[in-house]
Amino acid sequence: PAQRGGRRVHDVARRARNVLDERNTRLLREAVVAIGAKASKRLLRRVVSTQRAGGLRTADGSRKRTPGGVFFHLLRDEMDADAYKALMKSDTKRKRKEREARASEKRKRGEEASGGKRAR
Repeated sequence: PAQRGGRRVHDVARRARNVLDERNTRLLREAVVAIGAKASKRLLRRVVSTQRAGGLRTADGSRKRTPGGVFFHLLRDEMDADAYKALMKSDTKRKRKEREARASEKRKRGEEASGGKRAR
């Protein structure tokens, strides 16, 4: 049963990724795990119907949200506020670490190319 539940969540997350054309697959998977497969399927149906009805605008009204943006906006209704904040905060931290690692790697490559000296 635990295996099937995990497989089901995985399948729903993969389907959501395709339907939403969402690049942030890790956050999407964590969201599906947090609310479960059944609630995620229901949420996906809400996203599709919202998009067909014209979509949702961003908070400042300057543009329409992406399908993934609609999903994460509507996700707030499916989760406890603190759990939602924790999910988003962990994603922000992960992205920051990845950015810092890329910058560090880029600096290392630059130093190696200049013979260990910093380029000026």
